[in-house]
Amino acid sequence: MAVQEYLNPVQTPTSFETPLSINNENSSTQEDTRTLTLWRYPKQADDSPLQAWDTADALLLNTIKVYLTKQIKISIINDGFGALTTSLLAANHKLSSYTDSKVSALASIQNCQVNQLDSKAVTFLPKLNPDEISDSLIIAKLPKNLAFLEFILKQLNQVTKAIDIVFSAKANDINASVKKLFSRYFEVVDISLAWKKSRTITLSKPVAKPYSQFNYWQATDTKSLGISLYNAPNVFARGKLDIGAAFFIEHLPNAENKKVVDLACGNGVLSLVLAKHNPDISHLTLVDESQMAVESASYNFEKNALTVPSLAFKQNDCLSEFEPESVDIVICNPPFHQQKTITDHIAWQMFKDAKRILKKGGELRIVGNRHLGYHIKLNKLFNHCQQIASNSKFVVLSTVKN
Repeated sequence: MAVQEYLNPVQTPTSFETPLSINNENSSTQEDTRTLTLWRYPKQADDSPLQAWDTADALLLNTIKVYLTKQIKISIINDGFGALTTSLLAANHKLSSYTDSKVSALASIQNCQVNQLDSKAVTFLPKLNPDEISDSLIIAKLPKNLAFLEFILKQLNQVTKAIDIVFSAKANDINASVKKLFSRYFEVVDISLAWKKSRTITLSKPVAKPYSQFNYWQATDTKSLGISLYNAPNVFARGKLDIGAAFFIEHLPNAENKKVVDLACGNGVLSLVLAKHNPDISHLTLVDESQMAVESASYNFEKNALTVPSLAFKQNDCLSEFEPESVDIVICNPPFHQQKTITDHIAWQMFKDAKRILKKGGELRIVGNRHLGYHIKLNKLFNHCQQIASNSKFVVLSTVKN
């Protein structure tokens, strides 16, 4: 397939020339195209080199142009920062979108607004339900997590009728394990030739396979803690205790009679230990941008029969929906990746949000890789930072709001 070039001669990190024809009342011809402005979320600095799209987005949009000669229902899965959603909405197509990530959903909404498009026209699905995406063209970006990919394929395997199912990814991400997973759920797996180091994967003929909900995996190395851990497919450190969390567990703060937030909670292991050792904790809220992480944390509290006087689970972009000066302690094991990009801007947002919601005298306690230099950021933000513990890989840091 011949694929048109999609970038302007002078490239900027934010400009994306959608390969789709724009067909609306403001267009002069059916062949009008539009250059979209796309940002990562949270919006990066104007001079940031990070892009909110890649060649896999452009290739996928070019590939599905053949289906778009008439209005059809389109279901989007795992749209990283909204390049697919924004392009298809600009071309006036009926859309639904599923992502496990709060940040990805907010990126799609932000980029629709930046390009004067109505994000309310997109149906954002809280769950990937086969019935809700049936009778549609299903397009998806390949997730980095194989367990999450298998969850998606299990759901797609149960779609009773689809116009077609097309994935896209960088070519070097389509390895033997990925191909094996696709073939486990679909008889026909058609992988395209590479274009600009990206490929598409078109699926058809679902393998006859009994439907099952996604599994939880038990982390067997937490028996000494007296708890059992289970992870949904898209949760970090599936099947084993994260080594940073394992170190942090030894140095958690005293939380008796305190109101605590566990930010980037993952499967909830830190809060489980905190609740076990602090039965008089007054309030505990577990927060993550991943819906599957929040579900896993809630499931783990239920399975371990751990209760606190007030317990809540919340999917949130960092702490954006929390009231100022409302908590006593924030604990955090911050991520230093956004999808496949190493970055510290998420940690920086977490630290700023934590300072905003902490009461005076409240504590932020974190664990981080030694080389990330989080003490510099904390000193800059709080004017001081104390090292609680360290080993060859990690440091536990504490800072108090004055």
